[in-house]
Amino acid sequence: MDFAPRTVIRNPRRLGVLANPWHALDDGFARGPFAVLAEEDLTVSFDTVEYFTWCAERYRDDPGVLAVTTHQHEAQPGRYAAVRPADWRKDDGWHFWVWGTWADRWKVLRADWGFTYARKGWDWHIRDHWVLGQGLKVMAPAMSRSQHIGRDGGTHATAGQFM
Repeated sequence: MDFAPRTVIRNPRRLGVLANPWHALDDGFARGPFAVLAEEDLTVSFDTVEYFTWCAERYRDDPGVLAVTTHQHEAQPGRYAAVRPADWRKDDGWHFWVWGTWADRWKVLRADWGFTYARKGWDWHIRDHWVLGQGLKVMAPAMSRSQHIGRDGGTHATAGQFM
């Protein structure tokens, strides 16, 4: 990445899938008002940076929008230009695959993060409590801008899911 400043942070110990995203976002917000979380087994489209730049500005002042994701389970009307609230009512139709949020919303998520599976993990808790329970929105593109490619050696993505 040669178009923006970058910092590599090497944790002194493995933080795992529950804590590492929290630390990555927390580090991101030490550097700016909007942060994006991307994991190593997700690929993104050519326009992902532009997509996040536009969404960060467009929804910055809308407290009803909790976050922005790049994933859309099924293509929606509007093709590339459309962004709409993700429908996370179906258990198989939602994912936090490369997502971003703002510092003010991070303060709420940060304090409520799940570091155990007591609430099915941080992502399920955000979906169940903040989106479905509190009515906050996560905006998503009409056409997905990310794809999961992790197949082997993952914690939650396993080879059997790719058949």
